[in-house]
Amino acid sequence: MLYIFAALLCALIGAGVTVASKLLTPSMSAAAFACIRYSLVTVALIPFFIAQKEYLNVKARDIPGMFMLGLFLVLIYTSFFFTALSYTTAISVSLISATSPLWILVLAALLGQIVLTRLQLTAITLCFAGSTLVVTQGKILSYQSSTHTGELLAFGAVLCQALYSQALRKVSMNYSTLFVTFATAVSGILFVVPYVAPRELVSLVGHLTLLQWGLFIGISLLGSIASIFLYASALKHEGVSRVNLITFSSLPLFTAVLAQQVLGEVTSIWQVSGAMLIACSILLVCKPKDGWFFD
Repeated sequence: MLYIFAALLCALIGAGVTVASKLLTPSMSAAAFACIRYSLVTVALIPFFIAQKEYLNVKARDIPGMFMLGLFLVLIYTSFFFTALSYTTAISVSLISATSPLWILVLAALLGQIVLTRLQLTAITLCFAGSTLVVTQGKILSYQSSTHTGELLAFGAVLCQALYSQALRKVSMNYSTLFVTFATAVSGILFVVPYVAPRELVSLVGHLTLLQWGLFIGISLLGSIASIFLYASALKHEGVSRVNLITFSSLPLFTAVLAQQVLGEVTSIWQVSGAMLIACSILLVCKPKDGWFFD
């Protein structure tokens, strides 16, 4: 049952990252947020990076893939995710983020890697219906995209996650989780730096409060390092289907609790309805081949 604890802890960390990021949105741009976050990740991993000496075995053909990881995760995903939190609630962003396994599946199908089954198509339909309720708040016929910018940006972040997963599949086969995380952070910073004015960044770093530094350290060490190792550890003991089922179905629940306590957010009936449809879709698409937990 260790993998259940690890998967739940991943979801709890993800919820904490979402709420902590929401608290930082009034103070900085998405580019500055990404630069500080992944600079801390890089600094934290340098001792392990040097000790393992895995960089000596890097193959030239894998370098473009590492840069793609930084582009999709650090620059594009973080920009969409952080900006989305400026426009909408942490709960809405979390609900849309929970649909990630479905869109990874859709992308794999579009690339010809898999053929979708009827069950998977049903799951995708439920996911789309649930996401629509979250985005439109039930006002489907009178929907205006300009009033739901945050939700649309959150969808952009999820699509970036799907692209990131494709790039990760190719790179992770040849390198350790630690090395891939370090390479992603470093390459991502190279993409982000041109969008941050040096004076702005220096001024921002100098004026961060102790609380903001604490949020950044938690987001960086827990959200970008610990959660990755917990997820990898869970996968060693159990298949990806069950791990994803536990992680992504519990993520919105943890976020709703934290957002209510910390941010004062209130869950709407449309978010609850959308969450139920999204949970059903995850349940269908992540069903283990060997049955459920106590089969």
